[in-house]
Amino acid sequence: MVIVNPDQLSLAIGKHGQNVRLASKLTGWDLDIRTKEIILVKEQAKEEAVVQKAEELRPQGLSLDELSGVGEKTKAALIEHGFADVQSVAGSTLEALVEVKGIGKAKAKKLIEEAKKLLKKL
Repeated sequence: MVIVNPDQLSLAIGKHGQNVRLASKLTGWDLDIRTKEIILVKEQAKEEAVVQKAEELRPQGLSLDELSGVGEKTKAALIEHGFADVQSVAGSTLEALVEVKGIGKAKAKKLIEEAKKLLKKL
């Protein structure tokens, strides 16, 4: 992926894609030319889709927002791995949580313990 300034996008692509095709032939790589704005819009749309999916998967369980230390990125990563609510975190194994990007053994253990405490309060 090649990221260019918006004012340089047409130059990078070239007339009828000629510049990008030539660069691809010279490097032997498939080139995808984007602007930073396009990437940000697509990432935001992806994050919104992940949050919406979590809402659909979470029937009436406690939200991941109830867990301390879980920010938006960690929440999105948990949801991508099928952890849609506190109940799913409490019932998971340490090994399963460690597979989630950004979660190490210590954090996984803390999340499981905290999720179990939250469920006991119900």
